[in-house]
Amino acid sequence: TLAQPMDAEPGTKWVYNSGGSQLMSEVIRSATRMQADDYARQYLFGPLGITSFHWKRTPTGHPDTEGGLYLATLDLAKIGQLYLDDGVWRGTRILPAGWAREATARRVDHIVPTNANSPGYGYQWWRYDRRNTEVWAGNGFGGQFLIILPQHRIVAVANSWNVFGTPATGIL
Repeated sequence: TLAQPMDAEPGTKWVYNSGGSQLMSEVIRSATRMQADDYARQYLFGPLGITSFHWKRTPTGHPDTEGGLYLATLDLAKIGQLYLDDGVWRGTRILPAGWAREATARRVDHIVPTNANSPGYGYQWWRYDRRNTEVWAGNGFGGQFLIILPQHRIVAVANSWNVFGTPATGIL
């Protein structure tokens, strides 16, 4: 990712880039001396009671932080509930106070020029706000969605697998 050429000066243009998300793997390892999956197991998944997950690895051996985490529907919903409750899970603070609001705040607009239906982006969270309702969304590869409507205290998860861009056919 870092070896790729830039097409604009830093701070002048924003486009979603999964390579930037993959850099988190190394940032976490450098800051904690733990791989992202081990850190998550100890400090996030463990406290949330998430015991079964798969985090695929890149060809270089890093946890794939740009789209390689596989969680059961209810376990992903736990992460949504954690953010909805400002980082507190069943009375225990897991995330710093205020971090959920900081991470989900609309930092950039996805489409330039911006229009009323343009999703925004925070720190790994999409913002699909509609009709004065905040919508925080974690969009995953292949049609995985974690959606939070904080004003209504709703957490929703959709697990699907549409990697080819066309609707799936048939019934499993």
